[in-house]
Amino acid sequence: MGFMDQLKAIGKQAVDALNGAQGPAQQRSSARDQLRGVDGLAQQEQRLSPAHDDASKKPQAAAQKLTVQQILAALKGEPAASAGVAPEATGVFTRAMAVGKSMREVIEKSKGAARYPSQTAFFVDIIADSVAAQLLTGVPASITMGQAAQETGYGKSASSGNNFFGIKGSGTAGSTREATWEEVNGRKVKTTAHFRAYKNRYESFVDHGKLISENPVYGDAMKHTEDPKKMIAEVHDAGYATDSKYTTNITWIMKTFGLMEIDPLARSLVDIVQK
Repeated sequence: MGFMDQLKAIGKQAVDALNGAQGPAQQRSSARDQLRGVDGLAQQEQRLSPAHDDASKKPQAAAQKLTVQQILAALKGEPAASAGVAPEATGVFTRAMAVGKSMREVIEKSKGAARYPSQTAFFVDIIADSVAAQLLTGVPASITMGQAAQETGYGKSASSGNNFFGIKGSGTAGSTREATWEEVNGRKVKTTAHFRAYKNRYESFVDHGKLISENPVYGDAMKHTEDPKKMIAEVHDAGYATDSKYTTNITWIMKTFGLMEIDPLARSLVDIVQK
């Protein structure tokens, strides 16, 4: 006899005892106790049931997650309503907004902020895209921001195809032919090349993260995601750029503008991202 069949049998005995009880009050009391026991067992069975667990816990967990696009909106300080955030998720959206504010403050209070205001503004502007890329690919935002600054002169020379990282080939919007330079035997040589083109900046940042995190060439670099200085050296050594000063330049950028303080703040959002 199964568990639920046993419950039904006990329940029937208790009901029969109540309906036909002509004896002492103790008999009726015993029958009521049996019914209460049945209710308790049934509730216990319901709590232990996988179906009950799925119905009660999973929707609640999902409601407390945000899409990457909603995280982007929060980091930019946009209102929850415009980002399509469900009422039950406004708490985590507010939390993400607070983290975004802390990130902006880190950069705006860095030692480079007063001396380099336009560069500081560039970093504040790309926080959301860099953090979204970190959440999706694991590549630290500090690395992404440092490389974007180095490759585009702090945004001034981003390609017409929204390519912020000098990645060659074809992207989501095809490719563009751009003038560039390579270092050959210690000398800078002007040349042209086809660079990946994207529909928007966000796509460029995420694609950069995928390149670093998924290409086996950068496998050693991905072992140092919590040490950006070591990681960028590994990225450079793996052949990302021919500039002999690439690691030195990006390390200076990360230190001067406090970018390495962004990474742990971004990691604090991992548990609320709906991938």
